Amino acid sequence: MQQDSRSSAKAGSRPVSRRLQLLGLGLGSLVLAVSCAQTDASDTATTGDTAASSSTTTTATAKPKATPKPTKPGAKPTTTTAGAGASTTTTAAGGAGAKDPSVPPYTGTGPTFAMIGSSVSWRASGTIAKSALAAGYSASVSAVTDGSGWAKVPTYAATKPKVLLIEYGNNNPYDTFQKDFATVNAAFPSTCVVWVTMQDRKPVFSPKDTEGIEWNANQKRMNELIRTAPHVADWEAEIVKSLDAKGVSPLLGPDQIHPTTEENAAHLAKFEWDAVVRECGEP
Repeated sequence: MQQDSRSSAKAGSRPVSRRLQLLGLGLGSLVLAVSCAQTDASDTATTGDTAASSSTTTTATAKPKATPKPTKPGAKPTTTTAGAGASTTTTAAGGAGAKDPSVPPYTGTGPTFAMIGSSVSWRASGTIAKSALAAGYSASVSAVTDGSGWAKVPTYAATKPKVLLIEYGNNNPYDTFQKDFATVNAAFPSTCVVWVTMQDRKPVFSPKDTEGIEWNANQKRMNELIRTAPHVADWEAEIVKSLDAKGVSPLLGPDQIHPTTEENAAHLAKFEWDAVVRECGEP
């Protein structure tokens, strides 16, 4: 009888075990599917300007505490400091191909000053807005952390600003940037457009780092094109002057692309604003 009882228990346990195995397999497949979906989504977000966006406008006065990072599709927009009453906008990744042509309203009185900046100028944007207001401009500053900057060009062009500061295009293929460069210059015929060059010498420590080598080569081609513009703020030249013996700039963070400290952001803001005054004069 005991043997029959054990046999019955063992026999009865088999369906349960089988059900658990099937359940485990189902959950494993589900986890795998979710993991793949997240991987595919994350591949569309980059640290530069190639991901897509949703946006928000703010007049916050608190300073951002960290360099913006790519966010997962569907994430809520992030915001940045707007300075003393000036409006800025930042955006967070919202899915590949999304476009956001909206721009913050101009704040202040006087001639209009507009800016389209990338994640490089994200921290500096609030200070630039303050400088524009203090100089007597009416300012609208967009500092985006994704690929929506080019979509804002027609919206800003319709406002016919006196000055447009544009620090944008990191991570764009040269052919794409060449077309956007021409589009911007044609869209602002009566505007003093100041183009900002990009970091084009990210440290490469091995000949096998083909990605880094190709990235630098692409950036150099874009900088050569930018330097043909009538008004240029040569940020790359400023970086070169700061390089140490290892080719690392203290003006940039660990990725050697973004200013990641308040001090670095202040340096970039002053550099860009000085270029505006030098190239376009006072309002």
